[in-house]
Amino acid sequence: MAMEWTDVDSSQIVRIGYDEETLKAQVAFKSKSGDVSSVYEYDLVPKDVIDSILSAESVGRAFSSQLKYGFAYRKL
Repeated sequence: MAMEWTDVDSSQIVRIGYDEETLKAQVAFKSKSGDVSSVYEYDLVPKDVIDSILSAESVGRAFSSQLKYGFAYRKL
């Protein structure tokens, strides 16, 4: 299965990708101009964490509390 991307309404994040097969999440962060400035990949992320972030009123706040430091990550 390939990474499935979802565009989000956030001042910090452009879109979030998730691969259910590998349990990898990717987060594309927004630059000041609104383009993608950097992408980080997170390992072994359960689908319910991604679903919760994508459905949150504040995607950036949900990302910070549920994903940012809770999983191994790397800058791509």
